[in-house]
Amino acid sequence: MLRRDAPIDRPRFWDLPHGDKALVLLFGLILYHTHLLLYLVRREGPYFVVLAGMIAVIVGRDFLPRWARLPRRVATAIYYLAALVLVTPVLGLVTMADPWIWALVLGYTPLFALMDRLDRRRSLMTHIGVCLLFYLYGFRHLTGACLSTTAPTMFVLAILVGVRRREKARAFFGTLPLAMFVLTMSVYVPAMVRYMGLFPEDVERITSQPGVRLIYSFTNDPPYRGAVGDRYMFAQKFGDGYLLGPHGGNTNIHLLTVDATGTEHIDTAELGVRGGDRLAFSPDDPNMAYMGAVGQVVKLSAEPFRLLERYPAEKISINNVRMNPEKRWLIGSYDMGTRVLRLTLDDGRITHSPPEDVGLGNVDVVLDNDADRFYGLGLDLGANTLIEGRQSDMQFVRQVRLPGPYAILLDIDPRDNRLYLPGHFTGEMRVIDAATLREIERVPLGAGTRDLLFDPARRLLYVMNYFTGELLAYDVDKKVIVNSVDLGKILKPANLSPDGKELTARSGSGIFAVDVETVFGQAAREKFAAPPTPPGFFARIYHAAVDFAERYTFLLLMESRG
Repeated sequence: MLRRDAPIDRPRFWDLPHGDKALVLLFGLILYHTHLLLYLVRREGPYFVVLAGMIAVIVGRDFLPRWARLPRRVATAIYYLAALVLVTPVLGLVTMADPWIWALVLGYTPLFALMDRLDRRRSLMTHIGVCLLFYLYGFRHLTGACLSTTAPTMFVLAILVGVRRREKARAFFGTLPLAMFVLTMSVYVPAMVRYMGLFPEDVERITSQPGVRLIYSFTNDPPYRGAVGDRYMFAQKFGDGYLLGPHGGNTNIHLLTVDATGTEHIDTAELGVRGGDRLAFSPDDPNMAYMGAVGQVVKLSAEPFRLLERYPAEKISINNVRMNPEKRWLIGSYDMGTRVLRLTLDDGRITHSPPEDVGLGNVDVVLDNDADRFYGLGLDLGANTLIEGRQSDMQFVRQVRLPGPYAILLDIDPRDNRLYLPGHFTGEMRVIDAATLREIERVPLGAGTRDLLFDPARRLLYVMNYFTGELLAYDVDKKVIVNSVDLGKILKPANLSPDGKELTARSGSGIFAVDVETVFGQAAREKFAAPPTPPGFFARIYHAAVDFAERYTFLLLMESRG
């Protein structure tokens, strides 16, 4: 039977012993700065502003007269509203793949609040138990760097506030801030797992599919036995091997090869910074390619593997680069920047477009080389922005705002003059007429679709679902899904080999190669091809609501990456 604790008079901050003062400030720092909030305000200026505000709230209420109660309550309400807004994009992203997290958050948080009101000691002991479960869940699926920022903090906090000798310090905080902390951290650990986790236990199931093979293992199993870690954005067939593009703190590029005796080799080139999201092959030699990186474009050689040259640019990450082989231009977009760059291969000169107000910033760029055009996709509050520019003089021609399903990447079919934008949260891919920049069609491909890649030879659009791991091929002429294959959750962008015969992609389970003819060829088409299936009524309403919320909060996550 739960009981209400005997009431403890809330003391004045200045009357507390020094040890309790330190604990009060420590509790406040953690309670009012969950790791989620720290991540979002990690930039030096905003962080110290919020930190000063938190200390002022804790210490300053001793000096507030009675008439100041209303302003204080208003300020408190604004804080909690802001905290909920910050939680929204994370909760939306996580529930795209695992709606059960709603039950976790909406069930555990009020249960904790009720127990805290009736018996604080028992509620804190319950929270310690939940923290241990979170830790075990994170320990199974997260690497050390990610795990160190999640459950241990919750566990330490639960122990600290549960120390009986610190009742006065513990009494300084009511149920609401404790419950808010529990809510945000209940979301945070599953979010880390579902957005950055590892699932090597799925490898056997994935490779049992025809045409799919593992080319790099994240564990101590072949091939390569996880020799160079797991922090990679993409894999690309390059020369006689596979290039791994660095991501998430990794700053080395690796080339995986196997010699005639079957011996595995790993060659390394030190990039020194985070790499981009894809390669652009040289028009002169398929064994040379270009890749964006933070503050530069780099030129790589496959045989022998080495970094040939660096082309300095603005100190922003250049994620997506595309090639105009006839003009010998490389066009790239700065991640969340306002300009597009052009690298002239013959002289190494970089030319920039003028800054353009695209909202928060650009995220991708694609090319129509025959029409001398580039198209950039930007993120703005509540909508995407789509810009059109000329490659020849790097001037913008026009810009439109695209409210509706939020897209993060795009691709182009130059022959039919079509742009494709997958709605990440609704699963509806928008088809845009590049001549008018107007939407002409929506195709339901499943909530969570994010990355895509157009195969002009086969007229197929390969679409990747980040959360479920599904890679499907959509026939843009016949408007059918040819087939799909499961490559594992946390599926990153797929890349096509120069000969068009193989797709490679990194997921949370490993790095895989897909034989295009086996999985998406004529035999598969005859057996599996079917038109896209619209979602059910309730699923459509739910994903539309998530999309609406994300369009007004997702930019907070994007902003925090800078």
